[in-house]
Amino acid sequence: MDGLAAFVRGASPGTGSGCRRSAFWSTARWITVLLLTAGPSPGSGQVSPVDTVGADTIRPVSLAPLRVEILRTPMGLHQAPLSVSVLGRGDLSGGKAGVFLEEALQALPGLQIQNRFNFSTGERILLRGVGSRTQFGVRGIRILVDGVPATLPDGQSTLDHLDLPSLGGVEILRGPGASLYGNGAGGVIRFRTRAPASARLRQEALLLSGTHGLRRASALSSGTMGRTGYLISAGRLQFDGFRTIQDSGGGTYGKLRRWNGNGQLNRRLGGGDFLLTLNLLDQESENPGSLSRALLREDPAQANAFNIRQGAGEEVAQTSVGLSWTGDWRGVQVGLSTHGIHRDLWNPIPPAVIELERNAGGLSAELRGAWRASDARGDAIRFAWGFGGELEGQWDNRRNFENDGGEAGPLTLDQDERVVGSGGFAHAAIDFGERGSLFTGLRYDRLSFRARDHLITVENPDDSGSRTVEAFSPSLGFRVRLGEGWSLKGSASTFFQTPTTSELANQPSGAGGFNRDLSPQRGRSIEGGILLRIREAVQGEVTLFATRLQDELVPFQIPDVPDRVYFRNAGKSRHTGVEVGVYASLPGGFRARGAYTFLRSRFEEFTLDGDDLTGNSIPGVAPHRVEGLGSWSGAFPGSETEGFLEIRGLYQGAVTVDDGNTATAGPYALVDIRIGVETPAFGRAHWSLFGGITNVFDRPYSASISVNAFGGRFFEPGPGRAFYIGVKPILVLDGG
Repeated sequence: MDGLAAFVRGASPGTGSGCRRSAFWSTARWITVLLLTAGPSPGSGQVSPVDTVGADTIRPVSLAPLRVEILRTPMGLHQAPLSVSVLGRGDLSGGKAGVFLEEALQALPGLQIQNRFNFSTGERILLRGVGSRTQFGVRGIRILVDGVPATLPDGQSTLDHLDLPSLGGVEILRGPGASLYGNGAGGVIRFRTRAPASARLRQEALLLSGTHGLRRASALSSGTMGRTGYLISAGRLQFDGFRTIQDSGGGTYGKLRRWNGNGQLNRRLGGGDFLLTLNLLDQESENPGSLSRALLREDPAQANAFNIRQGAGEEVAQTSVGLSWTGDWRGVQVGLSTHGIHRDLWNPIPPAVIELERNAGGLSAELRGAWRASDARGDAIRFAWGFGGELEGQWDNRRNFENDGGEAGPLTLDQDERVVGSGGFAHAAIDFGERGSLFTGLRYDRLSFRARDHLITVENPDDSGSRTVEAFSPSLGFRVRLGEGWSLKGSASTFFQTPTTSELANQPSGAGGFNRDLSPQRGRSIEGGILLRIREAVQGEVTLFATRLQDELVPFQIPDVPDRVYFRNAGKSRHTGVEVGVYASLPGGFRARGAYTFLRSRFEEFTLDGDDLTGNSIPGVAPHRVEGLGSWSGAFPGSETEGFLEIRGLYQGAVTVDDGNTATAGPYALVDIRIGVETPAFGRAHWSLFGGITNVFDRPYSASISVNAFGGRFFEPGPGRAFYIGVKPILVLDGG
């Protein structure tokens, strides 16, 4: 429990004034600690073998056989007619620092994560090239955490509240999912918190320390009592960053101080399953910015001096809650859910200070059913169907000020922004058993955007206005067995993506309201592939895909307001590529996972300031990416102590950084190593010790790029060689 005391005591130096925190946050911290430290008396329980054997995060988890929910119709992973990837608990958090999402989602075809090592902007996630435009958060990809949307109605997602150590699994739809999830679903990621322990109490603690001032202290309690399961976690994360302040004698800029709490309660209720989720976040971080090539060569670890002078960073406080109930009604499965989010943001960026108060929430209802029949040969056929609707709302109060050294200067924008989205969907699947499957879906969405301008003067007229977007999104997919262990898949789908409220509000003219010249991007996608499965030992897939976009949203900057990002539409563009994925489980505890993605992203029609950019590469997308993981786990000879070793290798090709293709971020190769040991159970407790080395060969590289940045400040460097080590004691109680 020393770790708990550490994160409670920890102070968080602010990055600027604003985002006032009420006494709620201090109270919430102590309530969470009390919940974590409360529980049954240690003397009354017995060890639960189920929870002590293989329950730690050190040991990898086998993927097969699995059923996936991401297509809204539960089906076996190997019967899914669309491209789906799945990772289990050990893959996500086993022996990892649990700081960056990039650590968890590795060696998956079609997926690129550009880790900026900047907690103010977050990691850039790309699925088949979709998502490359984002300057902060995630765009173009629909994300859900325990069924609660992390993607708002306008299509923007933030993942700073995601607690990686407590995750239990993830499902990824590598391709458009608008027929199921609506706006921004150029791909879909569903995170799931681990299930509560079957024991009455499983108490974990985690203490971790690493290079660049990395410190993590967290605790997690979970268990099952009767018909009720619970999970409560809390933690504090500290990171000093590796970007240096020039002439400061070793000072760094890029610090993070984060406190988070998560809770989950599930119970059998009314003949169904009730689930309550709660998430709390309190974070302060600094934004070290991007560099020009000259500055990168001078010192790749330096922070952007302009960002430092302007106090760039953010303070954010967020609370989210979700409620859901699923059960049977006359043979039909009913799903009902609701969620709410409140977020306060204070965000100094070089040209401005942004103060945002956000409230969002939604309701959804879905009915699902299935029936079985036999064909003329007597083979079983399963038909599954579902339909439902969603209603979501987002209410923002946005105030922008001139940035006066990190403090708020004169007010430049004051407006309320509202987004209301409604959607209805239907889907059906036919499972022909070993012979294959067929899937189809259709969704209609209507989104209404409205801005109400409160800053009205003689020189600044009323810029209030509204916009409405509608879209039909169909999809069709199939899978056919070709022979023993071989199958063919194919699909066709459409999707759409609106500009977010932040992107609509940022206008080069400086006016309020929304940018009327910025249109949603729309796309059509097709794919086809071959899948190989040799029992459970070796699985592989090769997928070819093509996505054609209309009015692709592209970021840019202007000389008058450097470092402020605006957006424009780029006519027509096209993403084509090949994904190769291999998964192997070998004798002796050896496992391997590898992925290769080739992606050709081009403008098909794009004229900018009189220059024809047709045929140019779309910036921010790596055309080649190869990633592999090899691991061993098992008991040491003559001992009950188990060990774990994993080596990861990554090669990423050169990435263009601007629409004109005048420069590139060079290719790079990285190697990471993780190692750990887990002791056998001793009474009610056992523990694990783990550690890792990232960028083993200390290679300089640009981890991410800032697309179309003014002044050539495209490059966001990655850190050199870094280390971490962690210890995790576990106590399991059972019985009465």
